[in-house]
Amino acid sequence: MKHGFTLIEMLVVVLIVGILAAVALPQYETAVEKSRATQAFILGKHLAEAEELYFLSTGRYTDDWEELGEAQPQIKGWTFDIDFTVENIRAKRDNTTLHYRFFLREPHVASPYAGKYLCVAQESDEKAMSVCRSLGTSEIPVDYTHMSGNYKAFELN
Repeated sequence: MKHGFTLIEMLVVVLIVGILAAVALPQYETAVEKSRATQAFILGKHLAEAEELYFLSTGRYTDDWEELGEAQPQIKGWTFDIDFTVENIRAKRDNTTLHYRFFLREPHVASPYAGKYLCVAQESDEKAMSVCRSLGTSEIPVDYTHMSGNYKAFELN
């Protein structure tokens, strides 16, 4: 009596594993990206709160990480900067259109975004849009015009 698997049985198993991998891999990639995005969001929110504390003690915001008592933020695949053209801290995911904007509560500017945290993605970048949607944000985008156009923003507050 011979023991083992026939070629047909092996092909069926390989086919099933292939189908499962094709379904699971995109979900896995989204979960990993969401995890990285959540880490960047937490750090960006901390930096925005540090800016607010700095403002309370000095009466002004700063664009110097050292004045905030922070080192230049380092998360693999993310770039952080302080952008005073629109009074916010930005965390941008490298090689995608996904980024966060942490708008400061600038008392001298009547910005509709003051004090808001936004997840921003280009409409054509489905992976970035998926991450923004998965962070518990409302499906109704904030009225937001990005200088490059075709971006949607989702409020995270």
